Parts: sequence; structure tokens; C-alpha cells
Amino acid sequence: MKVFLSWSGKKSHEVAKLLQEWIACVIQSSDPWLSSNNIDAGSVWFSEIQTQLADTSIGIICLTNENKDKPWILFEAGALAKGISNNKVVVLLCDLSSSDIQPPLSQFNCITPDQQGMKRLFQAINSHSPSEFLKPTVLDATFEVFWEKFKDRLAKSISINQKSTQSPVRSDSDILKEILASTRGLSHRMNLLEENMISGNYKDESTAHIKAKKNAETPYKKNMTAKEIVEWVSNMSSIDEDVIWKKHVDE
Repeated sequence: MKVFLSWSGKKSHEVAKLLQEWIACVIQSSDPWLSSNNIDAGSVWFSEIQTQLADTSIGIICLTNENKDKPWILFEAGALAKGISNNKVVVLLCDLSSSDIQPPLSQFNCITPDQQGMKRLFQAINSHSPSEFLKPTVLDATFEVFWEKFKDRLAKSISINQKSTQSPVRSDSDILKEILASTRGLSHRMNLLEENMISGNYKDESTAHIKAKKNAETPYKKNMTAKEIVEWVSNMSSIDEDVIWKKHVDE
């Protein structure tokens, strides 16, 4: 069972390397995969991701305050969303809380790096194992043993490279607006679906050719929002990596 570990930046990389070792210790049938190069520094990441996602069971995004708004972490999130279903993508909030992140990343399953959160992560990995999954009692016992071994190293990895300035805290108004927009969007889609089913005009608009048409009508732009980046990448059948890299390389 392959577990895809997504990272960007020093802190995120340290956490991902720790997870690679930790997951293999607890669930020995797993095969945690970690790219050898920072996704911010390579231009062949998409083809490499496609190859690795071919047999990936679950993806874990190591999200930090430093990389949560970086285009490349959003590109990789989009590739993960394309390769595997959303309920198999987990966001590990290394030094963040759930209120610190916005869609589309907040729409994935988010966990915190405490004992309860990490146990949920290992339960999720185990539940998506196509075979040789551990019994819950065995998983719990094994997790407790290795939690004592890895918890201090996890805390150390998360504490490194802290910046003196923190990202602005999202206001209650901003969070409420996000909730309202998501609720209205869901309500609109449900009403439209019901109307179409009643009228007999229901069509599955998630098919590949409609996605391709949508992407053809929405060319890549450097000033895309985070949501637009993830949706754009997840809908692509192929990407001109050189063009993307040239647009997003730091000046």
C-alpha cells in the first residue's frame, strides 16, 4: 500500500521524512513515498506524481504556515485530488489550526499533530489498505508504542525554522463568510440536482470530456486563486510544466 507524502519547505520536509519512517514502523505493509527533491525546486514534479499516484492508496499533505499559500503545494494538492478521491487525502496541520486554512485545502480531511490527531491519521491509513490491514486493537497497541518513540521528534520537527512573524489570524467575519458561501453553494447544487432529476434532464457533469472543455475555456493564469489552481490542476490530463515553472519561479 503506497502512502504519498506531499511537502514543501524545510519544516514540512522534516515532518514528511519523520512520517515516512513512522508509518513504515506502525503499518509494515505500507510503502510511504517521499519525493527526493523539494517541489518548489523541480520542473518534472507532475509527471513524477502521476507515476507514483498510479497505485497510491492515500495522500498526506504536510501543511505549514510557510507553505499553505505557496502555488506548488496547491498544484500538488490538485494532482492528489485528481489521482485519488478526496476522502483519501489528509492534510496534516503542522503548525496551523483548521481556522487558518481556506478552501480548497480546508475541504480535505484535516488533522492536528497531537496524539489523538496522529492516531486518526494512522487509522485512516490502515482503513485504506487494500489488504493486510491491522485489526483495530493491534493498530492501537502498536501506535501507542511508537507514539512514545516519535512524539518528541515530531515536536522538534514542527518547531524548527520558526519565523518571527506569523500570518494574520483570520477574522470571525472571514470564517463566517466562507461557511456561508460553502453552504449556499451546496444548497444550490442540491436544488439544481433535484430539479433536473424531477424534470428528467439530469446529466452527470463530472465526466472527463466536460472537465476538459472547462479547462480549455479556462487557460492558466499566474494570478489564479488557490481554489482555481487546485481545480485547474485536478482537471488537467497533462500540463506544460515548463510554462508553469517559468511563471512561478521566485524572482
